[in-house]
Amino acid sequence: RGERLTLAVVNRHREEALAADIEVAGAEVAPGGRWYELADADADVRAGNSAATPGRVGPREGKLTSGARFNYRFPPHSLTLLTLRCSTTKEPRH
Repeated sequence: RGERLTLAVVNRHREEALAADIEVAGAEVAPGGRWYELADADADVRAGNSAATPGRVGPREGKLTSGARFNYRFPPHSLTLLTLRCSTTKEPRH
């Protein structure tokens, strides 16, 4: 039976994206993970939704194309969830 592993990351920097190397140890990661982000597309920390731009700030999602080891770029001033599908655990590498 597969399990899910979710990594939640908050990038508090107002202007700079955060690139991170991510490695999952102790589990086999299956293809088909997903990312979910809450951020403004223009990285404006004062952005909000209005009648003219109702979806300016809102959740976006997409597919992850990597396995147990990958690099991810977290947008400025954002909340990101990375959800990975994992199978049986294995011995972690040291």
